[in-house]
Amino acid sequence: MDYLQKIANQFGCTTKSQEAASKNFNEKSFRALIIDNYKSYQVHIDEYGLLFSVRIIVFSDFTLSVNNPDQAFAIDRPVNRTDTDYDLFLLNEKHFGTASRFKYDPFLSEDFNRFWPSLQKYFHALNLADDEAIIIRENGMFLTLQNKRDLVPIINETINLINESENIFVIKSKRLLSSAPFPDKLKPLLPFLKKWGVPDEHERRLLITNSRDWQKARLIRNIAPLQNDIETFLKSIKNGRINAEVLLLRNLSKLVSELKIEK
Repeated sequence: MDYLQKIANQFGCTTKSQEAASKNFNEKSFRALIIDNYKSYQVHIDEYGLLFSVRIIVFSDFTLSVNNPDQAFAIDRPVNRTDTDYDLFLLNEKHFGTASRFKYDPFLSEDFNRFWPSLQKYFHALNLADDEAIIIRENGMFLTLQNKRDLVPIINETINLINESENIFVIKSKRLLSSAPFPDKLKPLLPFLKKWGVPDEHERRLLITNSRDWQKARLIRNIAPLQNDIETFLKSIKNGRINAEVLLLRNLSKLVSELKIEK
């Protein structure tokens, strides 16, 4: 029995066939596994040849790639640090002109600097191979690991790190969203957030492709007139404690902008 199937059996779920490509891998992925609720997290495992891509679904307002650049999300700007032997990469501002300064350089944040020793301890304990990586993105914590790794204890350690770092990560849970962070003008957008506030670019494009014309028209009709208000609100948010609703609103705005271009 192959290892991915063994994990599927262990968690009572099934592998699914797919054909997915990523700039971070030389080979395509033809199989994946989704664990819906493991210690309150959703975990995705994609098989790319001899490598696994493990994604734990969380929100973060910081970006960093350890040991290898994240070519898929342009986290490829080298940063020099004397306190680790691993290569580190920050978000390339050439590709993301509206990202926060903490997203461009998390080391400008006091919260991230307090988190940094724990993150160092975590990835040094993993003893990453040359083709492995740890990536923190807005839409999850990603691990690129060789398929000979024992994934379950690594996933457990990763979840422990996330749970101990509430200023860095927010769980994407099934809880009710709150409109409290929003100005009155934007509160009517709350019902759109869970379905349409997709952070992952590939998932967002898939959602757009599979949406009906009337759904796209309704999104543009309801959200496009408020784009300037959304942008003003997002710029007014002080970087600090992460709010899941605000991140979803940012993603919703991106999706509607793509719909307007498509139209």
